[in-house]
Amino acid sequence: MDNQNETMATEQVVSSSGFDSDKTLGIIAYFVFFIPFIFSKKSNFARFHGNQGLNVLLFSVAVNVVGTFMFLLSWLILPIGNLMVFVFIIIGIINVSQGRTQKLPLIGEWNLLGVE
Repeated sequence: MDNQNETMATEQVVSSSGFDSDKTLGIIAYFVFFIPFIFSKKSNFARFHGNQGLNVLLFSVAVNVVGTFMFLLSWLILPIGNLMVFVFIIIGIINVSQGRTQKLPLIGEWNLLGVE
């Protein structure tokens, strides 16, 4: 029960007025993480999702590097890891479309760019 309360406490909802461009940048961030940092320097919403997009990218790189070098287990690591990347992207896009700044499961705590 405490975990659910923590999730609700860290989740913020953005009002729908005036945030269409930030939502668009937030969705783009899950494919090209640095775009919100170039085009929306003052939007914490877009920057938050840019940071989450970077987390997804780093997780994807880690999965593929580990899967490549551990060739005996690559048949297991690569499909599961890449499916997780796809799920993280879908969760992130759903969060953006609902105007939420909710961290992704497993990798959301990584705050490499210092975005709150």
